[in-house]
Amino acid sequence: MDEVEKGPPCIRHKSNMRYQGNYKRRRHTDVASRGCTVEQLLNNDLWWKGPQFLLDDEQLWPKDDIQESYIPINEDRPVTMILVTTTPTPHLVIDVERFSSWNRILKTIIFVVKFITRVMPRAAEYFGASLSQVQSKAEIILFRMAQMEDPPTDDLRINLPCTNAKNYNYFGTRIKNAALPMETTHPVLLPRNSYITSLFVIHVHEKNFHTGTEQTLVELRKSIWIPKGRTTVKKIINKLCFVCKKSKAKPYKLPNFPDLPITRVKRPNYPFKHCGMGTLVPMQYRNENQTTEKCWILLWTCLSCRAIVVDIIRDMSSKTFLYNLRQPLTYVADQTDHIPLRPIDFIRPTSRLLHPRFLEDSGNWKPKYSTRDELIKEWKFGINLLDQFWSRWSKEYLTSLKERYKLSHPHLRCYQRD
Repeated sequence: MDEVEKGPPCIRHKSNMRYQGNYKRRRHTDVASRGCTVEQLLNNDLWWKGPQFLLDDEQLWPKDDIQESYIPINEDRPVTMILVTTTPTPHLVIDVERFSSWNRILKTIIFVVKFITRVMPRAAEYFGASLSQVQSKAEIILFRMAQMEDPPTDDLRINLPCTNAKNYNYFGTRIKNAALPMETTHPVLLPRNSYITSLFVIHVHEKNFHTGTEQTLVELRKSIWIPKGRTTVKKIINKLCFVCKKSKAKPYKLPNFPDLPITRVKRPNYPFKHCGMGTLVPMQYRNENQTTEKCWILLWTCLSCRAIVVDIIRDMSSKTFLYNLRQPLTYVADQTDHIPLRPIDFIRPTSRLLHPRFLEDSGNWKPKYSTRDELIKEWKFGINLLDQFWSRWSKEYLTSLKERYKLSHPHLRCYQRD
């Protein structure tokens, strides 16, 4: 059986065959293998006609010493089959990857539609005559091309409430009863991996002055729905919006910090840090009462920069000496105060003085509406804020309700009656 399985293909799949060898008699293949002349080959009937005993009855065939055997061959042989399912690639009208923006590809479709309406006047009944109608039809054509390029999978059709109208997939939401436009309650389903979707996302992103991912997603959900929209929009903006890349780019690497200057690493020798003080001989002067009094000249000299400060003192008491034993920059201090003014007092007055604190709410700070015009102004401002609130509520909150984090409840709901 193994020898038959290893045999040539012409006998491998044959059934009910009998194999017998003839080794004693000369076989017709010996003529070619052992060699002969041309005349011998022409006169050799064994070569041209085969063995003569094949024409006789099978019982008269020559017997050999080899025992005959029948090899049972199973006719039901296992056959291996490979099934390959191929999805035909849809042929798009144009090569969308040749376009770099949504406006360019939209203008191309509009040009094609206008050409069709001129060649076929009956087509104008479907596409319309005005530019706005042709533009809306061109957008529908592009959305259909995106859906043909990457159609919704079976899982997406089962898990998401998709509807098909005129070969156009819509996404069914739970806000059908909301007071919103039809295109918002039934947005167009766009595949997340389509190049047309990327162009439309970038178009909306640039139209809204390069807003972030959340605001771009809010504007997109007014008319279309993208599965895994937040991740898709963020990926497309980071990949295709070069303006946002430049704004988010890191600055050039700054050079290494240089060595610190001498004033930062060495202890400075401030003026009047080391100084000398002395008094000159007393001098007489007349005061306002025309009486004669003594005064002394106080001399300060800086040992670092050799600066000199001169002041006048009226007596040589210890209090006067301690009062003058201060930095010369604070010579404007009040003589009645033993604490002189310092440079920090001019920079931060609260270092010594405390500013007033209001422990209780004062009625002077509360707004008062005394005239009719002020009341109307505040009323209009409140109405404007209320309109902005409801506008954002319908645009951002209602459209966010389309998201589904769970397709079904994991457990049954229980209602307890009183």
